[in-house]
Amino acid sequence: MSIEIRPAAPDEAASFRRVMGHAFGFDPNEKTLDRFHTLWEPERSRNAYDEEKMVATLGAFSLQLTVPGAVLPAGGTTMVAVLPTHRRQGLLRKMMLSHLEDVAEREEPIAALWASESSIYGRFGFGTASNAIDVKAPTAHAGFHRLAPAPAPVELITSDQARAVLPAIHDKLRPTWPGMYARNEAWWSGRWFLDPKSERDGATSLRYGLASHGDGYVIYRQKERWTAGNPNGEIVVSDLVAETPESWSGLWSFILNHDLAKEVTANLRSSQDPLFSFLAAPRRTTLRPGDGIWVRLQDPVKALAARHYSVEGELVIEAHDPLDGRVHRLLLEAGPEGASCSHTDREPEIVLDLEDLGAVYLGWSRLRTFARAGRLSGDHQALARADAMFSWDPAPWCPEIF
Repeated sequence: MSIEIRPAAPDEAASFRRVMGHAFGFDPNEKTLDRFHTLWEPERSRNAYDEEKMVATLGAFSLQLTVPGAVLPAGGTTMVAVLPTHRRQGLLRKMMLSHLEDVAEREEPIAALWASESSIYGRFGFGTASNAIDVKAPTAHAGFHRLAPAPAPVELITSDQARAVLPAIHDKLRPTWPGMYARNEAWWSGRWFLDPKSERDGATSLRYGLASHGDGYVIYRQKERWTAGNPNGEIVVSDLVAETPESWSGLWSFILNHDLAKEVTANLRSSQDPLFSFLAAPRRTTLRPGDGIWVRLQDPVKALAARHYSVEGELVIEAHDPLDGRVHRLLLEAGPEGASCSHTDREPEIVLDLEDLGAVYLGWSRLRTFARAGRLSGDHQALARADAMFSWDPAPWCPEIF
């Protein structure tokens, strides 16, 4: 067997989707192939070929990712698939090495991904950099707390109206929230406004609601259900963001007060979603936490210097890359206005795996938690200083899988 790793040609989209379908368990839909073409970056893919036949895929998106205090170019690692005939042959490692070389050549200091299997990517230096909360809220207990702000009115708008106003609202909000990334026109058209019946899972077409202040929106579907003649419907939220407490309150109140709906489902929510403070009976809501976006510091010096930090401080960090064994000993001098980072010969205060440095990079800092679990070493004072420096408000949140 002679395996070659290389980018796909533009006319290999069908082969790429075929391999993905075998690995993920779906039949590629020809009706959405045009959309795939508009989003796919074939030159960034790194695929395995066995005698010219594509047998494994790894794709990448060119992202603009928000980090604390800045927005950075990032390699969005995605669409990793290996045919069952070629598993356990080291193809993922070969593709990942080639992909990360491309990330470095493009001068993207970080790579990021969503993990279909959470046991895989730590060994490549990716750390769980945010969490995500799946929410099920019963509408029978939708009353708001007495201190919740008065809800801003919400207007239902058409798809064409949404195309005109939603991107600007998202662009205004995303630079303030680590983990969010820019959506270009193709992304909006192909992911948020294209609405084929095959992807509705028995629900309606997409609905769009706009907060009256013009600083928040919701995208959702409705599912009609009846049980013994009684309404048992569901509202499924795809995207909901806002800038002010009144608009957050208005959008959630609007969603929770649909007639004939018994439950609201909203996945990939932030752990700091105001909904949890709005509800008068929050324990009636079911929350299922999970991992969100994962981050690898491909260039630790540039990545650490690019973000801002909550408090002033200095740290000497030694990070070990599990992918190639490289050791990065770094002097970080940082604060709210920015940072500098350089290689150093000074004795490290904290020694950790590159995975765990990626895990705290976006501001979800838990180095002392990792230390209690024996995953890293460092004295308590240095770890406390590091946690204070790396932490960020708001906590990182990536509301969309890529």
